[in-house]
Amino acid sequence: MKDAAEQNPNPPKVPAIPARPFDPHRRCASPAMKEVVQEVLQQMGSYEYYYDTRKRKRSAAAQAVYEATVEAVVCDLVHRELEVPGGQVHVTQSN
Repeated sequence: MKDAAEQNPNPPKVPAIPARPFDPHRRCASPAMKEVVQEVLQQMGSYEYYYDTRKRKRSAAAQAVYEATVEAVVCDLVHRELEVPGGQVHVTQSN
């Protein structure tokens, strides 16, 4: 009988460190981090404009939620990279 490596020469890569859940409560703690978040928001806005992904403007409330969400994602990803270089974060797709 063949061993597992011979049966599947390209086994799926499993991260050595499992992904941890996304923490939606992370916020910027420094001016430098605020600049990073602003850069990401600018790039995402440019993407939406260039590819015409938005058909109408966000309301003020929706824009505030969008910016807070981007801030939380960016801050959590940076925190995870500092915590465990190459570490992963998983985001559930349910409400």
